[in-house]
Amino acid sequence: MSRELPLLCNGQVALNIQEGKQTQDRRPIKPQPYISNMSPPQYTDTKVGDIFICQDLLPSGDTVKSVFAEYENRGTWHYMGKEGFAEKHAPHKVGDLLYVREAWRCTGGGDLRNIIYRAEGDTAISFCGIDDGRTEILHVSEPHWAEWDRLVYETNRSCNWRPNIHMPKWAARTWVKVKRVWVEQVQDISYEDCIDEGILYGGTEKEIYGKTHKMLSDEVIRKFHTLWETLYPGSWDRNDFVWCSEFERIEYPK
Repeated sequence: MSRELPLLCNGQVALNIQEGKQTQDRRPIKPQPYISNMSPPQYTDTKVGDIFICQDLLPSGDTVKSVFAEYENRGTWHYMGKEGFAEKHAPHKVGDLLYVREAWRCTGGGDLRNIIYRAEGDTAISFCGIDDGRTEILHVSEPHWAEWDRLVYETNRSCNWRPNIHMPKWAARTWVKVKRVWVEQVQDISYEDCIDEGILYGGTEKEIYGKTHKMLSDEVIRKFHTLWETLYPGSWDRNDFVWCSEFERIEYPK
């Protein structure tokens, strides 16, 4: 049975996924694996569950930094390749259903119980949210009316914007299904991956004309680098290991 899990997103990422512009997501592994030049690692303060990146001493054909060692108990290590490590430890598994958590608020009036999303615009509008030009209004299904009523009538934040972390599953408008998970270092991202992350060149036809694929590719990767550093300062220069997932949009699972 598929798990249903939240995917916390800022406004732009939520919009990219909603509009089908983003089909990949990367997040730094926390805590980062330790780098070891020995196999097995030699650390006196090692704790159960610690993860190390080791020299490739296995006949896997992988490159250096491709072997993960997990400390299981005194003197015992579990060695894995990148695929095995992702399969065991990645926060999302293939087949998981993820609902996008984004900034939101309740609107309505009378028999109307709706949800609107800040990524569509955060201008002040009427409580009912009528004729405000929004294309995305979620009509809350009857099983969740009681919770909607509680948020509106029993709190002092009736129609205030609410942060993404507080979005319940029933208020989500966007669902995706995980197709693939893997682990890599953040600087390993390719031009194609950047596009799937929702990064576009964004230049005019005149600006693009005459540029080689490598020039455009380098510029797109630089844009991803800049965005990544705003979210995770110092992570790019450290070349952190990251969880990567690929997904596809789906309708709300019934």
